[in-house]
Amino acid sequence: YIQGLVMIEDGRGVTCSLQPVGDGTLRGDAAYDPQDPDAATRIAVGQVVRLDDGEWPASAQMLVLGTVEAVEPAPDSPLRPVVIVRPTVALDRVTEVIVRVSEMPCDDASRQNGGTP
Repeated sequence: YIQGLVMIEDGRGVTCSLQPVGDGTLRGDAAYDPQDPDAATRIAVGQVVRLDDGEWPASAQMLVLGTVEAVEPAPDSPLRPVVIVRPTVALDRVTEVIVRVSEMPCDDASRQNGGTP
């Protein structure tokens, strides 16, 4: 899953857990926010979705993932919306990528082995 944030208004957003579905889109449930119980009802087609996932580097946070293409009721919970996101870039059309790897801290044992764990 990728944690996204659907930007609804004034820099505020609704969290959603997105996963690829095979047709080039991402799909996932919008989270309930007890601070703003009606926030998910304000998700609309065309709104921007940004990365908000602690598993990604800080430099990637709030990058645009895509836009909301559709909003549907969840089959098991019709009051909770399911968000369908169309990525900004068609990933099958990307010709080059840069892989950024953070340096891993090494412990004393790996230093003694010449830096290999």
